[in-house]
Amino acid sequence: MRFLKLFVMAAAILFTGHALAADKYIEGKHYKLLPNPISVALEPGKKIVVWEFFSYTCPHCYHLEPALQEWIPTLADDVQYEPVATPFSHWIPMVKSYYAAELLGVAKTAHEDVFNAIFVNKAPARTVEDFANIYAKLGVDKEKFLKTAESFGVNTKLKQAEMLTKGSGIMGTPSMVVAGKYLVTGETAGSNVGMIDVVNFLIEKERSES
Repeated sequence: MRFLKLFVMAAAILFTGHALAADKYIEGKHYKLLPNPISVALEPGKKIVVWEFFSYTCPHCYHLEPALQEWIPTLADDVQYEPVATPFSHWIPMVKSYYAAELLGVAKTAHEDVFNAIFVNKAPARTVEDFANIYAKLGVDKEKFLKTAESFGVNTKLKQAEMLTKGSGIMGTPSMVVAGKYLVTGETAGSNVGMIDVVNFLIEKERSES
């Protein structure tokens, strides 16, 4: 009889522990469920997408970047990670420049260098010409960059970024969206770096429910 009581108590403690773990991050408090989930285009072999909404001229994004660079390589193979240059009206030149760099195949390798050029070296970053100068110092042909920034491909990516930003209800950067339906911000997570833990939780939540 005593053994049975101990077993029931242990089971209750274990259940409580699992419940606490499950409730570590709460919808409406630590993250928000988007009212209208966004259709997601996944690459082959990927099951979950994470969008990071950022701007190169956002100091919070700059300070978060080192933590992201440590975290991104730890993501499982089924996770698709996509930075989204956030097209608020005053950031359109930055957005076009990011997607020009992406089409030229240098966005990923130059990412940290662009942040450092702006926040460490104090390079101007208001116009596409300013960004062309930044990328030129990183070895990108300036004229080719300027031409690409005004291309159909970049304008298409700009429109896609506008749709994602509006559909996700993005009000500021950095912000992150998991699986096209969970919004995480520094405010909901408690800090910008804290977003990473919440996103990890939501990745596991999405994986377990799929």
